[in-house]
Amino acid sequence: MRPLSMSHVPSIDTIDQTIESQHDALVTLRRHLHAHPELSGREVETTRLLAARLDALGYEVRVREAGVGIIADLTPEGFDPRIHRTVAVRADMDALPIAEDNDAPYRSQHPGVMHACGHDVHMSCAMGAAMAFAAVRDELPGRLRVIFQHAEEVTPSGAPEMIASGALDGVAAIVA
Repeated sequence: MRPLSMSHVPSIDTIDQTIESQHDALVTLRRHLHAHPELSGREVETTRLLAARLDALGYEVRVREAGVGIIADLTPEGFDPRIHRTVAVRADMDALPIAEDNDAPYRSQHPGVMHACGHDVHMSCAMGAAMAFAAVRDELPGRLRVIFQHAEEVTPSGAPEMIASGALDGVAAIVA
């Protein structure tokens, strides 16, 4: 595999500018996700929303057959898996069965369910990375995979199902 070097790093300025220009959209996304939490294994609407946004960014999106969990690839032109690496960004999607007591305008609209553990933020950060890297797609030194995992808060978690669906196939490194 071709080693990564600074000569293969995408334009940091473009990445920074993309994230800065999307700040308000990402805050809006985070607040929407916070207001519409879904319990483990039931993240159907969350999956639909995120999959549609990734598709609009040019990702090859695969939603698990069960309707929850996303594997999305951003593949630069000339990508060859025998030479280039795939790096993944992972976020969890589920909420907890906890009533939200705060009075924020974006408080949970689902009684007894809330993003008390920050998964709304995880998803928004992963989407921000997805947006930023889509802006430099053909400068990437390899493929970027974005994984949105369902059912992180329960045992057994959704991780084995994501792995069985190919989430880690060919992945050399992952950050979450």
